[in-house]
Amino acid sequence: MQIGEFAQRCHTKISVLRHYDKEGLLKPDFVDVFTGYRYYTEEQIVIFGRISALKAAGFSLGEIKNILEHWQSNENVLTLFEKKKQELQQQLKKLTQMHQLLSLNISDLFTDA
Repeated sequence: MQIGEFAQRCHTKISVLRHYDKEGLLKPDFVDVFTGYRYYTEEQIVIFGRISALKAAGFSLGEIKNILEHWQSNENVLTLFEKKKQELQQQLKKLTQMHQLLSLNISDLFTDA
């Protein structure tokens, strides 16, 4: 199917698919050498779904590319999800601490007790 139809089926924009192609995340199955049209297969919808899920989970495109290249099993990916979850929890903890610090009234920091 052409890129426009594939984009509709995946509920995304053509520009996203072009970007994923450029980044090596989701290459078209076939590119017409005369027109430059990109063609995708039904099976690639699953790959797009994986990319979307990983992106929504907070993985960078570089991390996603690495995961897709080394996809061994769903169990393997779930382990990576757990690791990412722990990283995000640590970030949230740090952000919460910084928020609390910044929430202090600045004048309270300079008053004599």
